[in-house]
Amino acid sequence: MLTPVSMAYPDVFKSPGVVDLAYLESSSFGRSDFILQAIDVLLDQLPEQVADLNQAFLKGDYALVRLSAHKIKSAAGLLGIEPLRETLRQIEA
Repeated sequence: MLTPVSMAYPDVFKSPGVVDLAYLESSSFGRSDFILQAIDVLLDQLPEQVADLNQAFLKGDYALVRLSAHKIKSAAGLLGIEPLRETLRQIEA
């Protein structure tokens, strides 16, 4: 089913099962504006957060690796991106 969110961000929804659109719509009470804003924030901040995580790993700063993973994991959980959230949970552990 095409929704305003899936039409605005078709690449995010390419892989079935990556983003739980039903969870997103349920947790936002169907507010497309909230979903679009949350995705915008994630797409805006994710590159820098991943770069921070990589730099922390390369420096051997594992406390910062955990913190960086936690930040990304929170956003992934909010958006219902379970595969990413689970991977980050493992990194954070």
